[in-house]
Amino acid sequence: MNFDKILLKFPRIQKVLKKTGKLFDSMDADKNGSLDVEELCEAMTELNVSMSKEEVADLFKHSDMEENAKMNKREFLVCLSTGYVQGVDCLSS
Repeated sequence: MNFDKILLKFPRIQKVLKKTGKLFDSMDADKNGSLDVEELCEAMTELNVSMSKEEVADLFKHSDMEENAKMNKREFLVCLSTGYVQGVDCLSS
């Protein structure tokens, strides 16, 4: 069974992933399909997430699994998951 078929069985997860994708797309200022540290900093400010630039850079570094100084949608999901564990809810708005 592929991942898409599994997601169909969990509509709430599918809804969150769709919302996450839209959030990512809105943060991707240069529309290149990835976020850099500056885009993530600006996005966190717009989302009223209280993090210093250093904290955002550290979160970015830990979420950048490919270590290419770019954050794709999957890595962004890791970033949001890390934020959720730390008590920051970026998807509530």
